[in-house]
Amino acid sequence: MKDKLLCENCTSEQPCDNCANNTPDRAKKNCCAPDPKESFRLSSPFYQTVEGMLSPDYKERFKAEYQQTKIRYDKLHAMLVKADAGKLEFEPTCPLDLLRHQAQAMGQYLYCLEVRAQMEGVELK
Repeated sequence: MKDKLLCENCTSEQPCDNCANNTPDRAKKNCCAPDPKESFRLSSPFYQTVEGMLSPDYKERFKAEYQQTKIRYDKLHAMLVKADAGKLEFEPTCPLDLLRHQAQAMGQYLYCLEVRAQMEGVELK
């Protein structure tokens, strides 16, 4: 690797693919720096549930479904609280009553999943 040009993020022991393969991008500053959008996506709580949704084990899929619904419910609930407090920073495109109805249905669905989890011995947390 001594004769190859490495970007500033690489070492000769651990080069990125561009530097290891001597591609034209290798001389670019930060050619292997992580994309900030990708880093955010990978660290998001919702993304953390993807593996569970793809699991062959129904209990893992069950947990992931619960977690995804809970994430969505919590965000909708937080938005409704801000709306009711007059602190919402945007105008929803549908009536708040419809969003409240959606949150109520989601809360009931989460309750059903929690009862079922208790019955089936699935640890949701």
